[in-house]
Amino acid sequence: MNQNPEQSDEKKPRTGRKILLVFLATLWIVVGYSFLYFVVGGAFRSVAHESQRKAIQNNFRQIVSAADQYFLENGAIEVPVEELFGEGKYIRILESVAGESYDGLVIRLGMELTVEDEKGEIHRFQN
Repeated sequence: MNQNPEQSDEKKPRTGRKILLVFLATLWIVVGYSFLYFVVGGAFRSVAHESQRKAIQNNFRQIVSAADQYFLENGAIEVPVEELFGEGKYIRILESVAGESYDGLVIRLGMELTVEDEKGEIHRFQN
């Protein structure tokens, strides 16, 4: 079989172009997904963080409302949070949103409540 040297030279540039096109397409996909990750992913993380912050504030509102009821019924000015939630108490279930713990929290009239989440962020609520 005799091959014409001109034919093999013609195939090489076509193969090179195909490889270049595949490389450019792959690069485009990687750059596109990276852009989406940083732009859209950042926005999603921001929305998720804001949602957690609002849920923690809602937990604080429930605790303060239950404490106010406790103060009215018992003539007290402070109450440990453990007295407020559980079966048959003011708040049946108080779920952690971002790894924060309300254990040991004491609610006093007019005092600010603080809790730390699992990332170390401090959340505050004025009673």
